[in-house]
Amino acid sequence: MDKNSIPTPAMLLDLHLFNRNIRRMAQFFDHRPAKLRPHFKAHRCLEIARRQCASGAIGITCSSIWDAASLVNHGMDHVLVANEIASDEKLACAARLCRERKDVIVGVDNLTLARTMDRVGFANGTRLNVLLDVNVGMNRCGLVPGTELSRLAHFCSQARGLCFRGVMGYEGHVAGGPRSAGKAARIRKALSVLTRVADDLRKDGIPVGIVSAGGSSTYWATGEFPGVTEVQAGSYFAMEPSLVGTGVDFSLAATVLTTIISTPRKGYAIGDAGRKAFHPSHGMPVPKSLKGAVVEQLHAEHCIINLSAQKRHPRVGQKIECFVPYVDGTFNLYDRIYVVHKGKVEGIWDILPRNPGGEAIPSRNATSAMM
Repeated sequence: MDKNSIPTPAMLLDLHLFNRNIRRMAQFFDHRPAKLRPHFKAHRCLEIARRQCASGAIGITCSSIWDAASLVNHGMDHVLVANEIASDEKLACAARLCRERKDVIVGVDNLTLARTMDRVGFANGTRLNVLLDVNVGMNRCGLVPGTELSRLAHFCSQARGLCFRGVMGYEGHVAGGPRSAGKAARIRKALSVLTRVADDLRKDGIPVGIVSAGGSSTYWATGEFPGVTEVQAGSYFAMEPSLVGTGVDFSLAATVLTTIISTPRKGYAIGDAGRKAFHPSHGMPVPKSLKGAVVEQLHAEHCIINLSAQKRHPRVGQKIECFVPYVDGTFNLYDRIYVVHKGKVEGIWDILPRNPGGEAIPSRNATSAMM
């Protein structure tokens, strides 16, 4: 199947560049104490997760218990939910997974929730694995070091329905900008907050096995920071244009195929991929083959492409590719990925369905039937 026969808009992944990205990240962690636990939210594709694990990842990170359950139901038993979960249904699911002796870990950052989790774990005859979420400067979830954090850690380590596994934090507030000595220093400053918490807990007699942090734009510093045991890099498998030139050595492997549907005025073309096809929070899509062309606007179903720097303009009906500006948000808009090599479709990989509102978190049988 030729890629130009694919209906548009469509998510494409260059197989050669994808494989190279996976190998490069795996090689970085090969001989380092810290290991890779890639983030599932970047692609939500079971085949990509399997290939990441086959290349040496110690497990998978995700953001929801829905994704954790689906990963476990498809044979991936080492899953970190790097997020807090607070509903009865989600906590019951976490308890089920732990009762089945799956290595599923969830975040916690407040004592009220920890007490509820303790009761749920104990009532279900198991212990919920937890990581203490530490605010290292991101100012999202997580506690800053202090009395409240210490109380929470001591409670989790002693609770009958919890199993305290360690700490996590995310230095996303210093992730932007080019690779430099200054950026490395800012990353180290943030990570030192996390590792000091781990060291202080150990001094108090609380074992800390996991110290989890990092992402694709900080892995090169986080992966070498003493005391960090795992890194949650996500978008590296596909890369993003905004990371080009920042010292992150990966190739742009993901594009959206779009059809030119109109050339209404000189110097402009309109594609059929808009905000329903791209997530623009990290910038606009970048045309791959139209050098110098700029996507100026995204509407619901249209992208407005300025061709003033182009000598040869695309014709109506022609298909072009645009690099994905924000991997996490854009992959989430699709049901499948067309894996291509030298212009041919080598495979079609499913993207995991989002949890439909009001429906139960999948059991093993339900998920198998769904896929």
